[in-house]
Amino acid sequence: DEALRRDPTHADAHHNRGVVYSFQGRYEEALDALDEAIRASPETSAESRHTRGRIQLAIGDLDAALTEFDAALEVDGRHVDTLISRGGTYQLAGEVEHALADYDAALRIDADNPDALSNRAILYLTTSRYDEAVADFDRALELDPENALNFFQRAAAHAARGQRDSAIADLREALALQPSFQE
Repeated sequence: DEALRRDPTHADAHHNRGVVYSFQGRYEEALDALDEAIRASPETSAESRHTRGRIQLAIGDLDAALTEFDAALEVDGRHVDTLISRGGTYQLAGEVEHALADYDAALRIDADNPDALSNRAILYLTTSRYDEAVADFDRALELDPENALNFFQRAAAHAARGQRDSAIADLREALALQPSFQE
């Protein structure tokens, strides 16, 4: 608030206010604050547009989320988080090829991004491309070895490939990292 009192056009302050409102579940106020950030600095608005897309996704408006992610990528076509978020939104909408294209684009920019690898692995898992799913989960777990969910999901891919022992080993590791998975 102090930064905005001193400079009402401070884009980062508006953006940060929007993020805080978003965490508080105050989505309309968050969207308004992010609009102010975009108006204050349209040329650097990719992050604010990405955040608007994440809010639209949280409230269940996939079309609005995709519109925001597209706008963010018009500002910065190499915004990896936006590519991953848009890919996830496409995946939710059942547009597998679009989702895969976004995950691949994110990984061309940042080949060691565990979120992009995990999301693409989940896409592969849900489309019965189990070998590719395991390969992506393997790499994601190299980068983030404490990610219990990746172990859990890789177990499903191993099971689908008939690799019972590997599936059980991954389930054990997932439970060791996240005991609440037992519930």
